[in-house]
Amino acid sequence: MVKERDKVLAMALGLDLSGTSISPIRGGSEFASLLQVQSGEKKFFVKAGAGKSSKTMLEGEYESLNAIHTAVPELCPQPIAHGDLQDGDYFLATEFLQLHGSSFSRQQSSSRENTLALKLGKLHSQPAPSDGRYGFPVTTCCGSTPQDNSYEDTWSSFFVNRRLLPILNACIESNGSQPELADHVNRIIPIAKYLLSRLSPPSSQPVIIHGDLWSGNQCNGSIPPRIPNPTPVVFDPSSCYAPAEYDHGIMTMFGGFDRKFWEEYETVVPRGKPAGEYEDRVGLYRLYHTLNHFALFGGSYKSSAIGIMRGLQRKYRDRVDGS
Repeated sequence: MVKERDKVLAMALGLDLSGTSISPIRGGSEFASLLQVQSGEKKFFVKAGAGKSSKTMLEGEYESLNAIHTAVPELCPQPIAHGDLQDGDYFLATEFLQLHGSSFSRQQSSSRENTLALKLGKLHSQPAPSDGRYGFPVTTCCGSTPQDNSYEDTWSSFFVNRRLLPILNACIESNGSQPELADHVNRIIPIAKYLLSRLSPPSSQPVIIHGDLWSGNQCNGSIPPRIPNPTPVVFDPSSCYAPAEYDHGIMTMFGGFDRKFWEEYETVVPRGKPAGEYEDRVGLYRLYHTLNHFALFGGSYKSSAIGIMRGLQRKYRDRVDGS
């Protein structure tokens, strides 16, 4: 018996169902299962999730991939379709990405011009189509955490109102009352406004950022027939229009990216000014992701987040009222 799911996917991808095979792929997550859809030489990758939250997540990923692919087509799989599947399920279909290992190995890339550092630098050098505003057309998810990307006119207001305060609320929702954590976040807000408002052009301009670019969300991969040879690619984005350095927060966690990567990247995207405050701004971006991990997983991420905030408070409390 042909599953209704298969009919929906074949129609969405413009395939003849009689010549289409759909099979599960090992992996996936608690949020979504993975499928391979093949018809002749055509092959697609599908994520399928259940419930309203999966619709938000996969629609956000579709729009994120579309934004990245439009700017730098060779950096990610092209999104093909997304929509309702069956019984409240939702799907996202993209080009099929064949993985070939870590993108840090230049030997696996077809040329030096195709390194991840230079491709990401190209993405981070193109102004976002947002008239200078910070945000994104849809909600995205970092992990399973929804991110309200309603537009703000300044980077500091976007970071505080659309990232820092909502993730504090998510921490409380997941872990119960957090008076100590809330006190630290409230005291870090004026410091965040101070630091982020001082970031100067062109580094302050919004560009398309990946949003969740830890080392596990990149690899060498091919996307036949469009990209037949292995090249650095990224996936699982939760994009928004923000300064390029916002991506550096998650990129400097969990082992991060090596020194050679950063040296090459910074030939295209130099550190923002004031350069002496760069590490502290990136500390704020790491704070968001650390709090997100506390909201998702609990544990020692709370103490790590408080440690980041205490360090910034010690350094800036004499310069910023209310901290």
